This record gives sequence, C-alpha cells and structure tokens, in this order.
Amino acid sequence: MTRHLPVELDRRDWSLLVLHYLGLDHIGHLAGPTSPLISPKLREMDDVIRLIHQKSIEMVGVISEHGQIITEL
Repeated sequence: MTRHLPVELDRRDWSLLVLHYLGLDHIGHLAGPTSPLISPKLREMDDVIRLIHQKSIEMVGVISEHGQIITEL
C-alpha cells in the first residue's frame, strides 16, 4: 500500500481513504519490542505520516485517526 499512497493522495477522487498498517504490530508480537526490525518499521511509518501530513496541508478538510481529529484545515 505504501508504494501506492502518493499516487492515491494526488488523485483526490476519493472522499474517504482508509489506511490499515499492521507491520509494526506484527513485528512486536512475533519478535518483541527490541527486535532490530522495529526501528526500520518505525521510520517507514514516520515517512507515511509525514507524507499524509504534507498532502493534508495542500487539501481542505479534516484528518482523523481512530475517530479523533488530529488536524483540521
């Protein structure tokens, strides 16, 4: 999904976009919080959030996570 995210965000032919990432959760359950896989996955998630934030600045609307408003433009 991440590789398609920039294209989807630019298309703007959607009224709602749901992203469901489980990678970090899976790593934590399988290998534990000290796994060497945790840091790269956290950096990936930081990049995803950064991209969404940058694109949200360009759009008008409300961004929410788990039903809580985190950014209102």
